Amino acid sequence: MIKHFFLHLHTTLGRVLLVINEEYHLSDNVPSTYPNTTNYEGLASPTLHNIMMKNLLRLFALSLLSVGGATSFVNIASAQTARTGFFMETSKFRHQINPALLEDNPYFSIPFLGNVYASTISSHHSDAFIYKVTDRNTGKKSYDTFMNPSVTPTQLYRRLGNKDVSLDVDFSDNIFSIATNGFGGTNLVEINLKSASRLELPNNLFHYAKEPNSFNTYQLNHMALKHQSYLEFGVGHARNIDNHFTVGAKVKGLIGLAYADVEANQLQLQQSGMGWQVSGHTRGTVAVMNTAPTFDKKGRFDGFEELSPGITGWGLAADLGATYEVHGVEGLTVSASLTDLGFINHKKAYALRNDVQRSWSFDGFRKTQQENENMLNEGIEQFKDDLQELLSLHDGGKTTKSSSLKSTLNIGAKYKLPFVKHLNVGLLYSKHLEGDFSLDQFTLGAAWHPIAPIEVGVSTTLVKNKLNFGTMLTVQAPRFQVFVGTDFFSGGFSEDGLLSSRANNINLGFTIPLD
Repeated sequence: MIKHFFLHLHTTLGRVLLVINEEYHLSDNVPSTYPNTTNYEGLASPTLHNIMMKNLLRLFALSLLSVGGATSFVNIASAQTARTGFFMETSKFRHQINPALLEDNPYFSIPFLGNVYASTISSHHSDAFIYKVTDRNTGKKSYDTFMNPSVTPTQLYRRLGNKDVSLDVDFSDNIFSIATNGFGGTNLVEINLKSASRLELPNNLFHYAKEPNSFNTYQLNHMALKHQSYLEFGVGHARNIDNHFTVGAKVKGLIGLAYADVEANQLQLQQSGMGWQVSGHTRGTVAVMNTAPTFDKKGRFDGFEELSPGITGWGLAADLGATYEVHGVEGLTVSASLTDLGFINHKKAYALRNDVQRSWSFDGFRKTQQENENMLNEGIEQFKDDLQELLSLHDGGKTTKSSSLKSTLNIGAKYKLPFVKHLNVGLLYSKHLEGDFSLDQFTLGAAWHPIAPIEVGVSTTLVKNKLNFGTMLTVQAPRFQVFVGTDFFSGGFSEDGLLSSRANNINLGFTIPLD
């Protein structure tokens, strides 16, 4: 049985080794103080998530303190394959952007390796939360969180900035798929593992954690974590309607594996003696396979029992798409699609809540207590425990929760240049939708297929008001194809040796063409 899914680009590059807690088997510029911290809003950054999470608050801490801008193979946005592949003739998984692109593109994927995709989009760099510090006893340098006493408040506030911050993370793995020609078009059967998450935290939470005594009162307006992991069993079909129109559709059965929706709103922290009194609204819904949550002696949520295999619920979804070869403009094709229109009904969920009329005590966030080679891991564990105490979520009993998927609208255009053979250029716009949240992406791309075995694609994507550059390479031999690509090149490293890019993804896979 697969016990965890965990990959991290920082470790791949050898720049940062995040220590994973064995207990859970999960082997810019601002003044240093603010005149009105109670009204100072923002969100914090991060990443590290696991579909079989054993502690929800651990995810908060790991997400906060890990890699704000680095690629993690984990869990959000609704992309399922690199956008650069949309412009490429040899891309077998373009149908995950638009099911009509399945037409006349038969293949068989290597199980579990057909299409592996992971993406993070964050508005903070990782070095806002992780710092390289020097052990005062040994002189050795190692990484720790911003709560290390050697990290000054001025350092933290300078890197943190004063804007809202968010983290979106996606992960998708094609477990099995086969596409064959027949029934007047091309047919698809596929199984995918998908995971999507979003994290939001107020900026002044970090001011409070670092310098709690700067103010007697803090207002934390909004904290939220949303996550959903599931298996997807899909069948699809695409066909030409005439010489210009192609349509495609997929119907997908969904099996829920994990779900989290945790929110805290209008938390008021008032200094009281040596500690703090907290009041406000906190609530949540969690589900992890067939695993029940656990609570401490004070009745507060503190994790989950040993992981028990099972499912959280069932759901349905659909993808719809079409392409049109424009009359009178040879080589121009426009397309549109809606993907992941659906829901999952999590029947084995648990409610977490806190009575809105009462207040509770909180001792505050603790500084790093000792310096050693494990202090990053210990700092994450400590921050998790403190955040858990701050939220003070209690047992709300069993419940059922219906959750929509992250749907995506894709609109694209591709043009085959008449003066260079096998050279395509085009545009792709995507709008990711989930409730009140939306994320827009604009991509300009080009692909060149100079010889049969090789195709190269390049792209530039605008997301969160920042341009990112990407590329993809496909190498194809008789009955074998491998591809690797990214939409977001990492922009080098920070002064502490961490990736400086706020958006990263990677996409790779192995298939057997059947055409």
